[in-house]
Amino acid sequence: MTLGEKIKNARKAKKLTQARLAKNKITRNMLSRIENGSANPSLDTIKYLAAELSLPTSYFLSDDDDMFFYEKKESIKSIHAAFSAKDYEYCVKKISSFSNVDSELAMILTVSYFELGKESIRRGSLNSALNYLRFSLEYSEKTLFDTSHITTVIPMYRSIATNIQSPLLEFSSEGYENGLYDVFDYDLYKFLIHDFNHKYKNEAMQKHATAKILIKERNYKEALRLLNEAADINRAKKHNAYIMFGLYSDMELCYKQLYDFENAYIYSSKRMSMLEGFKS
Repeated sequence: MTLGEKIKNARKAKKLTQARLAKNKITRNMLSRIENGSANPSLDTIKYLAAELSLPTSYFLSDDDDMFFYEKKESIKSIHAAFSAKDYEYCVKKISSFSNVDSELAMILTVSYFELGKESIRRGSLNSALNYLRFSLEYSEKTLFDTSHITTVIPMYRSIATNIQSPLLEFSSEGYENGLYDVFDYDLYKFLIHDFNHKYKNEAMQKHATAKILIKERNYKEALRLLNEAADINRAKKHNAYIMFGLYSDMELCYKQLYDFENAYIYSSKRMSMLEGFKS
């Protein structure tokens, strides 16, 4: 591959026009001549083009045609650092600019998209969550690394993002529990299938589960006390939209049963406000 062909291919991979790449450093006509091989750029011009295309100068000066090798070599340290720091948005943005994805990068994308999906559910951005979880599954099929600890639990999260009011309508728990004990988020799974006798490590879930039992026993005042405590814990820690939505729903129910319609209306309004936000 000639130097001009490398520049042209890299430019197209970045979806840049000749004018946008040339800017005021060189003319568009000169860039066109460089790409078709009728002009030879200076070393300064090559350095400029390499920087604009996020590729090392050595790629354009070498006989090697593998652009992806240089893309990864140039950025892998920053990707590893971002991944360790849980900056998953950076990982996705950086890797998405590459011309290819290998097994290692596919694994990083699998984890990154999954974590972004979980975070979107926590914030109540359910459409975004569904997209992130879909991408996570797609990249899990492109890596040789074991990502079963992620793909196993994605159906559970996808059911919440699809129908946060009744996730069990979107999710079949039959046979799902096998092999799940060693997978993270087991508390969430147990809560999702309404196993309120489970001993939850998550304090907010434990109080909510106990409140659920009290509601069945028609002990609404004590249930409300636990629901409010659970809500305070959920707010103090990382706010989880799915948990908070369920708390508001049960608070509304308890206040109705106690004929406190003013507070029932307040929590009904909060619940409906969250439902509107879930459309994002």
